[in-house]
Amino acid sequence: MNQQFGQAVFAVFAISAACLVCSGCMEPDGSESPEDRWLNQSADSADQEPVTPRKRFMSVIGLNPEKIEEYRKLHENIPTDIQNALHASDIHDYSIFVKLIDDQYYALRYYEFAGTDHEVAMAKLDVNPAYRKWRDAYELCQVPVSPRTSGQWWATLEEFCYID
Repeated sequence: MNQQFGQAVFAVFAISAACLVCSGCMEPDGSESPEDRWLNQSADSADQEPVTPRKRFMSVIGLNPEKIEEYRKLHENIPTDIQNALHASDIHDYSIFVKLIDDQYYALRYYEFAGTDHEVAMAKLDVNPAYRKWRDAYELCQVPVSPRTSGQWWATLEEFCYID
């Protein structure tokens, strides 16, 4: 699985690069060009107080091929109480990407953390009953990959490049 993991990591970087290159480039409703949105954001930001930067997290996990559809259904319409629990734990811009590599499906998870203590926020999230029920359901669809940090279900990816 080490070769597959290496390929999954490569896929993560390719997807991340595509996200960085394309962010802000697509016109949401066709009414405003990307250049206009950028100019408007620049003008608006001059009057705003500085925002605390968010810390980005990305991780990877294998998926059971027989449970892909179940996994997708659990994530297609995430219930409001789960979304509220994520936001209450300072998690924003939560995304999951799925990729098939050499007959193995992988889920790539990305989110931004806006708080000051990630471990405390994750512990807070873990005691939320609605979140735990949802997490327990989707974990039945997952297959952990190695290497990963002791005690972690997902293998955390190291961020080594960022362009804002």
